[in-house]
Formats: sequence, structure tokens, C-alpha cells
Amino acid sequence: MRGQIVSIGELLVEIMREKVDQPLGVAGTFDGPFASGAPAIFIDAVARLGVNCGFIGTVGKDDFGRLIVERLKRDGVDTTYIRSLSDYTTGVAFVTYFSDGSRKFIYHLPRAASGKIYEDQVDSDYLSKVKYLHLMGSSLSINEECRKICYKAARVVKDAGGKISFDPNLRPELLGIEKIREISEPILSSCEVVLPSGEEAKMLAGTQDAEEASQKLLEYGPKIIALKRGKEGSWIFTA
Repeated sequence: MRGQIVSIGELLVEIMREKVDQPLGVAGTFDGPFASGAPAIFIDAVARLGVNCGFIGTVGKDDFGRLIVERLKRDGVDTTYIRSLSDYTTGVAFVTYFSDGSRKFIYHLPRAASGKIYEDQVDSDYLSKVKYLHLMGSSLSINEECRKICYKAARVVKDAGGKISFDPNLRPELLGIEKIREISEPILSSCEVVLPSGEEAKMLAGTQDAEEASQKLLEYGPKIIALKRGKEGSWIFTA
């Protein structure tokens, strides 16, 4: 199955405020649940482009978990290595948006099924046929258990001649910036492509300028930094 793209990480539902400028700490109405999780959103888009792809992760054996798996299956994602756990509930993110464009999250992740990916889900035979493994910084941030699984998957793919792409998708709400830099370094040093926003590049590189930060990130070893700039497109930096 060479040519396949696989992602690994958190599967969750997102439940959001129906209106902007509604803090999460006051009574109000919500919309959802929606199938979510940054790695899942990525792989779902890959599948809808017609690319052969799969996902490794966990959900609870509940309605939220079924919603997520059914959505991925419907769009063409191989869900063979998505496990349903009866002892844990599916991860949830509550989110609200504000008029200035900012947003705030409350996560139920570290003790949910999202953070319970197991070693036997990292099938060496399966991953050895993968062309690209896509990892997210949010997956590294959930807990140490999930982080170790992501590192292991990256090693298996690299050892078999595959490549790693990395979207930092930083979540300071889960871990502090210094810890995020520490846990991201092993992936930065082994990946082919990094896809940060300007703020993420600056946080990872410890600089105040996004262009300078992108150049600095190349020093870790990636061949390409694709700096995401929203409606202004992207800047590409190469080694």
C-alpha cells in the first residue's frame, strides 16, 4: 500500500457556542457535536481528495465515538486502527469565538479515550508501507503516553523509508511553551515538512519575527517550512 498517508492522534467532538462573545463560563446555547480533532480533520480532507489514507487513534464506545468513525469511513479513511474503548469516553472540546477573532477552549482530552492510543495500534507492517506520516503538536501535548506512541510511529515510518510531515498546531492551554518546544524537537529533527502559522513558528524558534523563525526551524533538519499566513497564502522556505 505504498503511497498511503496516515495520521495519528486525538479524535474528539467539538461543541461550540452558537453566537460570538459568549464566554464558556456562563449559561448559553451550544451547537454540535461535530467530528473533530486536528489530525482527523487533516486526514478527512486527504480522503476527500481521493488519496489512499488511514488513521490511528481511539474513541469511546459511545455516540460521540460512533459519530467520528462513521464520518471518517464515509469520507474514505481507513479506520482499521481506530479502537473503541468501553472504559473511556470520547474526547470533547468546548469552544467559543470572540469578535476580535480569538477563541477559547475547554478540553476533555488527557483522561479521555483520545489520550489512550496503545502500542499494538502502531503496526509496523502497516506503517512500513506509508509514504507520509502526518503528526500534530496537539497530539504530542495530550499526555506522555500519546507522545511516546507518536514518536514510535515516526521511527517506524522513517526506518522504512517514509517521510514525516508536522503541523505544530500548538496548544499552550495543554502545556507551557518551553515544554512544547522540548517535545516538538524530536519530530522537528526527523520530519521533511513543517507547516506552522506565524505565531507557532515564533513560539517554536523563540524569535519575534516569523520569517526569521522559519529560517531557524530549517536548522533542525526539515527540507521545507510552509509558513501559513491565512488569507494571504503561504511562504515556502527550503533548506
